[in-house]
Amino acid sequence: MIYSFDIFDTTLVRKWYKPEDLFIEVGKILEDENLIHNEEYFVKFRKESEKKCRELSDKEEITIKDIYLIIGQKFSWNIEQINFAIEVEKKIEIDSLRPNIQIINEINSYISNCQKVCFISDMYLPENTIKEALLKNGIYDNFDLYISSSYGETKHFKSLYKRVINDYSINPKKLIHRGDNYISDFLSAKSLYINVNFFQKKVNRYEDCIYKSEIGNQYIKSLLSGSMQTSRLSKYFENNFKNTIWEISTNVMGPTLFFYVLWILNNAKEIGLSRLYFISRDGRILLKIANEIKIRNKDYESIACQYLYGSRQAWHLPAITKIGEFELNWIFDNTHFLSLNSICNRLSINYCEIKKELHVNGF
Repeated sequence: MIYSFDIFDTTLVRKWYKPEDLFIEVGKILEDENLIHNEEYFVKFRKESEKKCRELSDKEEITIKDIYLIIGQKFSWNIEQINFAIEVEKKIEIDSLRPNIQIINEINSYISNCQKVCFISDMYLPENTIKEALLKNGIYDNFDLYISSSYGETKHFKSLYKRVINDYSINPKKLIHRGDNYISDFLSAKSLYINVNFFQKKVNRYEDCIYKSEIGNQYIKSLLSGSMQTSRLSKYFENNFKNTIWEISTNVMGPTLFFYVLWILNNAKEIGLSRLYFISRDGRILLKIANEIKIRNKDYESIACQYLYGSRQAWHLPAITKIGEFELNWIFDNTHFLSLNSICNRLSINYCEIKKELHVNGF
């Protein structure tokens, strides 16, 4: 048997909700280099150029250079500027890719057991760029690559599958393909009698909700939603309970704590605070998040973040300004052992000082 895999959105996933959202980051860099004057116009024209390039091509697949020759003509770039823009997009593409650990483990298991593995992908990027991305994300270096841009053939039109079958001189039923695209990876492969192990990689409701939110700009929403997805797919457990815990951690708790700490740092900067204390024990993870943010954003490097040991008991009482239902629930919280003495301790009251009053009232 030969095991083949799709690459994008199956083996590797991008840190973007939509693949084309990476053009926003390309546009930002090109604008900084004065190659374009409007990032939003570039993103729109980048998409249009790819569509036009496909319409003009007599091949099933195009290359990234074909696309940027059209873009370069529009912006009056010379060949050096065209090549620079291509390298920018290639670098951003590679840097944005993350491993889908479930599929990565499956592939490496086949390679370790001396099974033949190949990748079949419809993509305009060059083969060496894609191989670099696969190796960078943990694939063992013992596989074959069939990239549509190298042959001008695609899975979509079945010709790339036929090339693989001919190259290996095998019966199509000896090829087991794994991919996420219903047309290219499922219908096209099935029509050739290839065995298909369809991979349904879907964004979940949390990731979908973030991207489709009415607030925030597209760049931030796409990056946040995509990052939540890549984090979720970076681990896989056979145990469904553990998978659920991991999903909640990456899609709910992680983003919530991140933005809470970011809000703290922003407020500290605005009012001129030079030091923040993160109180044990709950503060430890918040401190780690703060330090990670500071590493990546120099705007907060002047704020010293430190860990401070302090029990919950030390902070509950000073925080009380009135006695209501919330406070009473804490005061009378029934832990493993509840007594008058433990209640008094929570309130920093010496039991002996009120012993007489307690007896008078029936205690």
